[in-house]
Order: sequence, then structure tokens, then C-alpha cells
Amino acid sequence: MVRAKNAPVPRTLGRIMGAARVGKVVRCRPASFLGATKTTVQWLRNGRLIRRATHLRYRVARPDLGRVLSCRSTAVGAGGRTSVVSFGVLVRG
Repeated sequence: MVRAKNAPVPRTLGRIMGAARVGKVVRCRPASFLGATKTTVQWLRNGRLIRRATHLRYRVARPDLGRVLSCRSTAVGAGGRTSVVSFGVLVRG
């Protein structure tokens, strides 16, 4: 977790919903924050950013097979920004 002084405070972690299988769509339920004015998400594969994967829904692709998907929620507020990462899910064939 990254948090600046007076930045939004996380209340819950994000969560991945759905079957993490190639070709299926999974959904990120973003973390909730106190003091946030805006929240964004970014999908991660084995902890690294997936380019252009910034929507709540993500179609699991072949490069994800055998890797761990997670979603990072970032909240912005008057005091700065805070990011938290969901628990990961292993992608199966």
C-alpha cells in the first residue's frame, strides 16, 4: 500500500470476480476508500502492469495462462493518492 499524508484511507481491498480462464471476462470490484474523490483500476499480471487494461472488466488472454492476475485500485483525494492491490488469482486454461 502506498499512502501520502492525508490521502484517502482504504476501507476494503479490491476483489476479482469471475472464473479466471482464457477467453472469459473477469471483473474487478475496486477497493473502497474514505476521502476519495476519484478511484481508478489497473490490471496486473504477476505484479506487472497490463497495458491499456484500466477498465473494471478484463478479458483473460492467452499470455495470462499460468500467471496471477490482480487489480490495483488507486484513489485520489484532497490530500494525495493511495493504492492497494487485490489478492491475485491464478489463470487456468
